[in-house]
Amino acid sequence: TASVINFRRGMLDVRATLPFLVTSIVTAPLGTSCAKGLDTGLVKLLFAVFLFVSAYLMLRKGRSPQEPYESRNVQWLMYRLGIVVGFFAGLLGIGGGAFIIPALFYMRYTPKKIAATVSFMIPFSTFAAFLSYVVFVDIDWILIAVVSLAAVLGGKVGTVLMHRYLADFQMKNILAALLFLIGMKMILDTL
Repeated sequence: TASVINFRRGMLDVRATLPFLVTSIVTAPLGTSCAKGLDTGLVKLLFAVFLFVSAYLMLRKGRSPQEPYESRNVQWLMYRLGIVVGFFAGLLGIGGGAFIIPALFYMRYTPKKIAATVSFMIPFSTFAAFLSYVVFVDIDWILIAVVSLAAVLGGKVGTVLMHRYLADFQMKNILAALLFLIGMKMILDTL
């Protein structure tokens, strides 16, 4: 629902994200297979530190995006980003948005375009990681259905609120706060 709204408003460049989608879907199962015999606690702690540093750098004064990269450069960066995000989504069992947000910020996307792009990209890497884990973990399908419905409704409401009421600097602060909260959750889960 968020992607449909963002596409209609011209905030979503589907063509630029295709390299990410392909590579993240391919590398998520690789991350999942690596996670089978690995204690991911240290990786999660390092990831949390990465999130804290990224949140700080996003909030730092004067770090607003200027001109975006050329689309050719963005596509090559998206291939690399997809490989990393897909692998870690599979390894850690996460969607990968926490990797994508700082990467898009440093690729000079505006905060609203970051939110639009992430809401389009995450379902693909998350679904690929989910499919990889289905064979290893018992799935509560009722919980999946309830969470999916909530995500669809939340995506629509959040996207409408973002477009109507939030400025770019507010979105940047919200994105940085989300990175910080995800980092805190990763630390608490690991401890």
